[in-house]
Amino acid sequence: MTGMAGPLSRAFWRPRVVRWLATRPDRGGIRFLLRFHDRLYYFTLGVIKASEAGIHPRHRLTDAHQFFLDHVGPGDRILDVGSAYGHIAAALAAKAKAVTGLERRPEAVARARAEFPAGNLVFEAGDFFDFRSAERYDVIVAANVLEHIRDRQAFLRKCATLADRLLVRVPAVDRDWLVPYRRELGLEWRLHPDHEIEYTHETLRAELEAAGYVVRHTSTSYGAIHGVAEIQRKGQG
Repeated sequence: MTGMAGPLSRAFWRPRVVRWLATRPDRGGIRFLLRFHDRLYYFTLGVIKASEAGIHPRHRLTDAHQFFLDHVGPGDRILDVGSAYGHIAAALAAKAKAVTGLERRPEAVARARAEFPAGNLVFEAGDFFDFRSAERYDVIVAANVLEHIRDRQAFLRKCATLADRLLVRVPAVDRDWLVPYRRELGLEWRLHPDHEIEYTHETLRAELEAAGYVVRHTSTSYGAIHGVAEIQRKGQG
């Protein structure tokens, strides 16, 4: 009975539950709800990805690839570090001269090779810090990679030995008011617990410049910061 009043109605119990949770000592009710929210969010995301063959729907619903496509040219040779299942690398291969995807997980590399067999696109399994190449690239792409790395200066310096231009995407720490609120409560605030850092435009710029890069551009989209950086060699303007 939708119009029913009394102890079984939403109008009866909702304000009482809200009041009870809001008045728990040390904001315990709020902590409980935020932890529950996290578990429900990641469970829901897992179900969504399982319904889409393990692929995050952001690849088709957002401009996840467009930033990288906008900053490469048809003659570019590209190294995609942390290429995962190959979606960005494949998009780049449709425009650039050649693309190498480097990924630590062999199972992801096997899937990328099977799904994207383009002639100008190769996938290699391995850790970037162990990666060796006889050639230099024009561009390195690091999409959602930097935040997972502890020694980011070493990573960036190695990037500079392989290519003069670097395209990055990292999570924005100021994406939502809940980030500082969670910090205030002492709760997990990162998008993923293995993130070493999450960024503002200023902290991203500072890290890139500390490694010798000139930052040409930054922008924000869907809670992520994108950046274009270049190593400026002697004699360049």
